[in-house]
Amino acid sequence: QAAGGVLEELEGRCEGSASTFADLMEKALFTEEVQMHIDVQLFDMESVCMRPSGRHLELEVPGLAEGRPSVIRGDMVNVTVDGGKNVRYRGRVEGVMQKTIKIAFDRSLHDMVAADRHTRLNVRFSVSRLPLKVAYQGLDEVRRNAASLQHSLFPSPDALHVSPKVAGGNITRKVNAMLNELQTQAVNQMLRCEVTSAPYILWGPPGTGKTTTLVEFVLQAVMRDKKVLVAAPSNSATDNIAQRLVRFVNTILDTRDILRVYAYTRSYNDTPSELKQCCNWTGSEFETPPAASLSKKRIVACTLTKAGTLFNAGVKRGAFDFIVVDEASHATEPEILGVVGPLAGKETRLILAGDHKQLGPIIHSTVAQPVLGRSMHERLMSREAYTQRADGSFDMRLVTELVDSYRSHPDILQLPNEHFYDSRLRAMASRETSHSLVNWEHLPRVGFPLVFEGVDGADERELNSPSWFNTMEAMCVKEWAGKLVASGVDPSDIGVITPYHKQVQKVRMLLKAHDLGGIDVGSTEIFQGQERRVIIISTVRSTEELLDVDARHHLGFVANPRRFNVAVTRAMALLIVVGNPKVLSGDPHWGALLRKIVAGGGYVGMTLQEPVDEGATASESDDENSVDFSALGSASASERVEHAGLAFVSDQ
Repeated sequence: QAAGGVLEELEGRCEGSASTFADLMEKALFTEEVQMHIDVQLFDMESVCMRPSGRHLELEVPGLAEGRPSVIRGDMVNVTVDGGKNVRYRGRVEGVMQKTIKIAFDRSLHDMVAADRHTRLNVRFSVSRLPLKVAYQGLDEVRRNAASLQHSLFPSPDALHVSPKVAGGNITRKVNAMLNELQTQAVNQMLRCEVTSAPYILWGPPGTGKTTTLVEFVLQAVMRDKKVLVAAPSNSATDNIAQRLVRFVNTILDTRDILRVYAYTRSYNDTPSELKQCCNWTGSEFETPPAASLSKKRIVACTLTKAGTLFNAGVKRGAFDFIVVDEASHATEPEILGVVGPLAGKETRLILAGDHKQLGPIIHSTVAQPVLGRSMHERLMSREAYTQRADGSFDMRLVTELVDSYRSHPDILQLPNEHFYDSRLRAMASRETSHSLVNWEHLPRVGFPLVFEGVDGADERELNSPSWFNTMEAMCVKEWAGKLVASGVDPSDIGVITPYHKQVQKVRMLLKAHDLGGIDVGSTEIFQGQERRVIIISTVRSTEELLDVDARHHLGFVANPRRFNVAVTRAMALLIVVGNPKVLSGDPHWGALLRKIVAGGGYVGMTLQEPVDEGATASESDDENSVDFSALGSASASERVEHAGLAFVSDQ
């Protein structure tokens, strides 16, 4: 409560003061760190065994794959012998697999465990502090340079610093001739740097070509002899844009122009093959190049945390003309300031690309959530300089919203467009792809490419895992996938999204057992930025009482509008939802989707007790919005499980 009061007091007086704003962020970050230390203690392990693996000891960690706890290479683990002397062994994590970690300890502990495999150990995990250290460092730099960053943090329409000399003119020759008008406008405005002090925002809703636009901009900037730092919150997002850029090596770029900088914790085996030619791998490890070498690169791509450490490697403030942050809505503001604080010079232009209507930062502390849970992208979009005008336009010097969506069938796009984008998006997807399954023989209603199969399954969990799965839903997913592949749909064109790692494991195992292993299965976070011709969603939850547990651990779909938005907008031609309508109907977004599909004739499965009110909207009261369902017709799903003889065995 005291921390919350301090944050509220600082937030109330930080407007217009970069220094006070840095204080606010620092205290919120410290509050978050305290909560992270508290949370990680929940995963302490008592009286467990490790097994020798070469020079390491290997430990099985339930919940590892879901980040519960979050463990990365380089983290420290403290161990004591159960019932033994009060001697603490401190080990370093040197390998992270799906279910186990490999830890390097003092030789004495290794020899002890090797001599007696039944040695019982007590394990204490710790929080990885590098991202926090980088953020704290950035906030210190914000204070030191408060005057120059004032207008970058708090842009206002009447105090924009307009450059008397525009840095660059409009592009005369597009690298990608298919750029549309708004994408071209965005590239031109980013190059022109007309307003030098305020960040430029590229708002890219689903399927609008945000990354395509960024790639065009970076290439155009390089062709004008500019240097660009490209960063993102995750390795996957950074790899995505870097992979697109390296396609232009030997045409526009030389291999020496671009460098993908990985942290030493990265596994070389996880590095995309096309990036291995232009990354910082020395032959034995990932090593940060010296500042002199980095300064010769025209494009440097890395995660936000790694980008913040370039300052420590000797890279000077203002070394880059542009700092581009992709998926900026998924990053906390201190993460971005960890880069901007030490590296942005007076002439450096910050570009934030993302969609604040999709996944935001994941915050552990409920006290820090109001501050850190709001990304810099979202905060700036709420300021007067960036808000939409009465005529529907934005100040093009500061923001471009891409509205032509080239991904989904209009019926798939309609509901998220209404709920999150005020119906501004235009369905521009190629009919050849978006309408390719409207006549699929297994559609409940031909011409309507949305399906909801109601399943009254059960929330299941194995004793040694904190994660959940749903056997009935997994079977339904397998059946839909099997029908699609039998109809000629390539497995690589199908994606399965589910919020729990154990369900991911079960579905993968089931698909593989039926020769459907080529289908990607993953969480919403994994699929953000991706698309598939067909998306099958397994929502898993069948017990309303467990929704509070999901909310505390940032899991599940219900009561998480942004996760809903990402999940349903990955589909190009067909969206299939497998879930329990009794649980989902109470959520304004899932309930609206259920009503839409019922009204469109795409519902199958368990019988709905009452007809769904087609006229209901997400804004109506809970009584009007919720529909009482019962599992009158759920026997078909049970029979399918029994008929298949399905019995998921433990995969530990």
